[in-house]
Amino acid sequence: MKSMDYKPPYEKIRDAIIDEYIKGASQAGEKLPSDRLLAEKYGVSIATVSKSVSALVSDGLVERRVGSGTYIRNDEGLLPSTGVYLGATFNSYTSPYLRFYVLLDNHLQTELAQDKGCLHYADMRIPVSQGQPLRALQTDIKAGRVNDLIVCRANAADFGWLEELPVRVIGFGVNFGHSVVHNNLGSFASISLKHLASVGCKKVGLISQVPHVKSVRVAEYANFYQAYDEGLLEYKLATKPEWFKVSKVDDSAVYKTGEMVAEEFGFASFKALWSSRSKPDGLVVYHDAVGLGVVKAAQKLGVKLGEDLQVVFHSHDENVWPELYVYPRVSYSINKIARCLIDKVGSKKRTTTLVEPHLVLPDSQ
Repeated sequence: MKSMDYKPPYEKIRDAIIDEYIKGASQAGEKLPSDRLLAEKYGVSIATVSKSVSALVSDGLVERRVGSGTYIRNDEGLLPSTGVYLGATFNSYTSPYLRFYVLLDNHLQTELAQDKGCLHYADMRIPVSQGQPLRALQTDIKAGRVNDLIVCRANAADFGWLEELPVRVIGFGVNFGHSVVHNNLGSFASISLKHLASVGCKKVGLISQVPHVKSVRVAEYANFYQAYDEGLLEYKLATKPEWFKVSKVDDSAVYKTGEMVAEEFGFASFKALWSSRSKPDGLVVYHDAVGLGVVKAAQKLGVKLGEDLQVVFHSHDENVWPELYVYPRVSYSINKIARCLIDKVGSKKRTTTLVEPHLVLPDSQ
């Protein structure tokens, strides 16, 4: 049984960094040693130090700067800036399934650093704490240090308090009450069906983790299925209910379902689709993690994608899964998404921007 004063290793390292570096700093703005050097100094793993430093970031005591390091916060004379919020539970930042959000986060920090700078908030709190505002962010907003907050990812439990923040919250994929940037899912559906029709497909199926619901926070859900239905009619493509495999995740659970669950959903959905008496000759798959499950299921069943079944996957230009690289993809640019988010900074108008995708064929790469 653990004693009441037990502290996990990362908290002990956090306290040690405060005592040795933050309290003993000659001035704010000093740079901390790298995570590797701190790990060597305290005889712990780099992962433990990273968690300790993330806790210090959450407390508002230090800040991470892309490509530079970790610095003791210097708030004196700090002008109102743009905040970038990335919500994910600890260790998930290192997961390959979250690589897209990490890349988007890095793009935003790099671009903003060249302009007026930014304050970064990496929220690694355990799920039970995510329903409460992040303390460092709340403190900075009260002090007038943040005018605009770009949310590139949030957990479902974050939605309520993010919507109530007295700043302009610019969301990626989710509308938090001000402006929003979203991948144009309608274009994804249209481009995918047009390609399948162009290679001779007559019967198509869909495996998608886009919820088939109307959502105030994510209007693109409805646009996806409207464009899909219109594309079926335009290109004279047939379909059947057993070829239509769609996630039942609703609006309240956006981002709550993990990416590994998405891969499992793709795997199970393809197995069920391919077990039907009649089969499609074309398949649209959204999103990329779902596609991983589809590829693995096809391999297990001995189905040759591209021969037995034509397929179109979803991807991002800067983050293509190796398993999907040899297939046609409708792809979005992370750099373009970041640029669209930054363009909304400072604007009092509530606007929505849809990022257009493009078709990538294996022989054109």
